[in-house]
Amino acid sequence: MKKISKFFKLFLVFTLIAACGAGCKKQDIYPSKPITFMIGFDPGTGADVSGRLLASLAEKDLGVSVNILNKPGTSGAVSYKEIMGYEPDGYTIVQGTLTLLTHNLMGTIDHSFRDMTPIMTYQTEASAILMSASAPFSSFGEMVSYAKEHPGEVTIATSSSGGVTNIIANAVANALGIEFNIIAGTGGGADCCTQCAGGHTNLAIGSFAESQAHIDAGNLIALGVTGSKRASVWPDVPTFAELGIEAANVEQIRGVFGPPDMKEEDVKILQDALMKAANSPEFLENVEKTGATSTVLDAKQTGETFETFEKIIAPILEN
Repeated sequence: MKKISKFFKLFLVFTLIAACGAGCKKQDIYPSKPITFMIGFDPGTGADVSGRLLASLAEKDLGVSVNILNKPGTSGAVSYKEIMGYEPDGYTIVQGTLTLLTHNLMGTIDHSFRDMTPIMTYQTEASAILMSASAPFSSFGEMVSYAKEHPGEVTIATSSSGGVTNIIANAVANALGIEFNIIAGTGGGADCCTQCAGGHTNLAIGSFAESQAHIDAGNLIALGVTGSKRASVWPDVPTFAELGIEAANVEQIRGVFGPPDMKEEDVKILQDALMKAANSPEFLENVEKTGATSTVLDAKQTGETFETFEKIIAPILEN
């Protein structure tokens, strides 16, 4: 009887160990629960629309839902500060745009992209200088002349200080030797375009996706666009280089980052799923429709690309 009892006890011990081992192994599989993707801009902005689509397309390969959490404030700074407080378990990630660089260079945040975990990059996007149909000038040349004759009177809607549209506006003014009355808001390019289309400002900086509806309605006119060549969606709009303001040529970049010290294997899983989503026909169709450029980079390339953009942005912020 005792022998049987001991055997039975050993059998139970080994059964429990095996069950625990299987259960623990299952819990260690990443991802095993929903992922939160923070976007530091308002719903409906170019950053939100592209990030939301990317997340939804990646869910199939990840096998879990990727939930969007909008954390607008100071052109992304709120989200960049918050991500640093999360565990590096891969369940909270953040969209990283050009403002991740600008806020660090300006001292708005005390960490840089180097302190975070790069995961991937999915697109770049040009911005345009836009004119209200009710402005007291009708072309880029007339705008420059008017601004020189009326210093500080030409109003231009931008994001808050450190935002891409705000930086472009300041860079344009410096390149032209003019003074704008910059109306800095808390929203992104979409809000800038709405303000300008309503006649509240003479100019605005925004992307194709954010401005096209207003252009189609006849309320906005694109005067010039950033980028190395004319945008396919705006073939008749000259580049900043053609307008003689190449020094203000700043493009938006959108990538994905995680908290510091994420596991390489978790980064690889996220990177591969998000890159596959960014290269999917559905996502590429949206890229073309919104006038953005498909720029799909892995984790290592993302870190290197942000370093390159930092070298471009730093001199602009010094002026």
